[in-house]
Amino acid sequence: MAVDRDEDEWDFREYPDQRNAYRFVCVTPAVKQEKKKTMAKKDRMKSEDVKIHTPEFRVSYPNVFEAVKVNPTDAKAKFGVVAIFQIEDTEKSKAAGTKALGVAGLEKLKQLCRDVATEKFGADRTKWPPLKFPFRDGGTEPSHKDKDGYGPGTIFVSLQSVQMPGIVESFAGPDGRPAPLAAKTAFYAGCYARAEVNAYYWKFMGKEGVSLGLQNLQKLRDGERFGGRGNAASSFDAIEAPRGAAVPAGAGAAASNAADPTGV
Repeated sequence: MAVDRDEDEWDFREYPDQRNAYRFVCVTPAVKQEKKKTMAKKDRMKSEDVKIHTPEFRVSYPNVFEAVKVNPTDAKAKFGVVAIFQIEDTEKSKAAGTKALGVAGLEKLKQLCRDVATEKFGADRTKWPPLKFPFRDGGTEPSHKDKDGYGPGTIFVSLQSVQMPGIVESFAGPDGRPAPLAAKTAFYAGCYARAEVNAYYWKFMGKEGVSLGLQNLQKLRDGERFGGRGNAASSFDAIEAPRGAAVPAGAGAAASNAADPTGV
């Protein structure tokens, strides 16, 4: 039997609980309006689900293998890392081999944060409440400006998650994909990495803002360790030679000078 229907007013649906059962169902204007609202709500949720990669950054305060409570007010222990982005060249960054990103280097991350705020409060920024965003100046922040890796020309961002992030190397494994991190000690404060992140809105103790959540990490290359601790092999002379070899002249001489315990 032929059915005369208006495409705007009728919907062709399959009912999976009845085999080969199809019906034409009338879609009233009210149903259509509710459907539009549902789709719009789904669209508004999309920005917080978007995941992007950060540019290269210097790793600071890595807590990526064990969750910790950074602040006493934290409800849950979290995994995290502070990402230090070099925005401008400095003598220190050049010596460390860190390439400056430029002012536009963080624009994708900032745009993602703006998208989340826009979906929450609308496009008119004059109507937004005071929001805290995750980007902080490494050259002026009192608690960080004098610490290793920070200083003029840097922007730092705290990346956190209640779930442990996956960490891979920059080189490929047997399957052609990035190999898992070789050892926990290979990911340390001072090495270089990039992260997969998402932006999300939060409200806590009367404050609100947008932060970046940590999803996964990729170590890109080694760097000088923060904290002033160097490689142990380069910090000491050998006291004993390998079996069958002569002891190098002068080895251990400093240790044998006990005339003045406070001497240099």
